[in-house]
Amino acid sequence: MLCTNFYAQNTAQGWRIGGIFVETILQQAEKMKHHISNSKEYLYYKECQKKLKKDKELYDKVNEFRKKNFELQSCKQDESTLQEAEQLYDQYQEYLNQESVIEFFDAERKICNIMRQVYDTLAEALEFDLDFLE
Repeated sequence: MLCTNFYAQNTAQGWRIGGIFVETILQQAEKMKHHISNSKEYLYYKECQKKLKKDKELYDKVNEFRKKNFELQSCKQDESTLQEAEQLYDQYQEYLNQESVIEFFDAERKICNIMRQVYDTLAEALEFDLDFLE
């Protein structure tokens, strides 16, 4: 069944969804992108990333860890997940304890938190049904 309260229409001025021009939404998104990319948090993240990339071997190891950690966190959580996470951290401990890596992860976490807050704000205002995620 189609949602009857929703309509999209291509007009001479651009796409219109429920009375709002998509172009207006995209313009606001561009402004938001500009503000985030020029924020002190994002600039610090890029600085930390640049510093980390200077040591290619370390950067590669960090990305290897990030990929494995992401895969671990993305899969179904069960009793073995915590043990696997501990093993992963133990395996990469010598890299994770380096100052440049700690700074990078801290900066990345701050940017991810900003992006999560932006998404949460939009999702909350739009009343998306995310109950299926629980």
